[in-house]
Amino acid sequence: MRIDPESFEEWTAHPISEALWKAMERLEAKAKDAWVARSWEAGSTDPIELARLRARAAVLAEMRNITAEQLEDLTE
Repeated sequence: MRIDPESFEEWTAHPISEALWKAMERLEAKAKDAWVARSWEAGSTDPIELARLRARAAVLAEMRNITAEQLEDLTE
């Protein structure tokens, strides 16, 4: 799918998109905080639980930082 860079920039600057980015940023921080709380503070060593939290944060970060070119490549 062809992604026009200017249209992408307009979309990312839209207030709803900005709200979505902010929500993803907060959810990423929440997942990181939960990882710390479970591993450091609660002493959990459950690798599945910790991996799930780490993966959640990574996916949210990746989504927040996607570029027009990356989106185009992924939708071809």
